[in-house]
Parts: sequence; C-alpha cells; structure tokens
Amino acid sequence: MDSLEAAGDRFDEALNQMQKSLDTVNERVTVALRRSEEDLCAANDEIIRLKNAFADLQRKHDDLRSVAGVVSTRIDHATVKVRSLLEG
Repeated sequence: MDSLEAAGDRFDEALNQMQKSLDTVNERVTVALRRSEEDLCAANDEIIRLKNAFADLQRKHDDLRSVAGVVSTRIDHATVKVRSLLEG
C-alpha cells in the first residue's frame, strides 16, 4: 500500500499544480478581458468625441461656405460697380 499511497500523493500534487496553473491562467484571462473592455470603452468614448468634433467642424465649414458665398457676391457687385464707374 505504500507505493499506492505514494502514487496517490503524487497524483494529488499533480492535480494541485494543475489547479494552480489553471488559476494563474484564469487570472491572466480575467485581467486581459478587463483591459480589453477598458480599451473598448475608451475607444468608444474616442469615437463619440471624434463624431462630435466632426459634426462641429462640419457646421463651421457650412457657416464659412455661406459667408464665403456672401463675400463673393459682394465682391462681384463691387467689381461691377467699379467697372461701370471706370467706363462711365
């Protein structure tokens, strides 16, 4: 029975080592998942921030385009007046 008990002890030790290894791997996976989730949340926040910034820039672009149209029209009218005065 001594050899059977020794084999049982070695088996128990092997199981304990496997459990420790599994616990270590599980902890690493848990940490990796938490980091991945944090990274995903940060990426989503950045996407929202960029979408808002893009919408703001789009509004500013539209405003500038509108102003540029008004300025262009005024310059055209001024050019016509100056030509008529010069020709006149």
